[in-house]
Amino acid sequence: MTTQQTVHFQHGTRVRVPAGTSDPARAACTLLQQEGPVIPGTDQADFDISERPDLGGFVVHTHHPDIDTFVPDDLAAELGPPIPGWGHIKVGLLGRRLRASDVEAPMVVDITDG
Repeated sequence: MTTQQTVHFQHGTRVRVPAGTSDPARAACTLLQQEGPVIPGTDQADFDISERPDLGGFVVHTHHPDIDTFVPDDLAAELGPPIPGWGHIKVGLLGRRLRASDVEAPMVVDITDG
């Protein structure tokens, strides 16, 4: 049995909501508006990066466990090579910017189970 649904936004942000939510898109938009804005100097600006070759890109995690942003390899490649000693910080900053774009103008493109 599926315990959550994933709402996918235009710029790669993904928000997970409980399965059975009557309007998952609306619930995801509400959560994104509350927890998604990037506020410098707070935990809402923090991120962690997971390289996901199985998905063809990177997942940029936020302070909220149900919000992350997918950055595909081709978009990440446009940033150039990683900065020595800094890992994929440029990918994280891009993911944070993409999330901010989804907060500013949320457009749901898909809803999936799981």
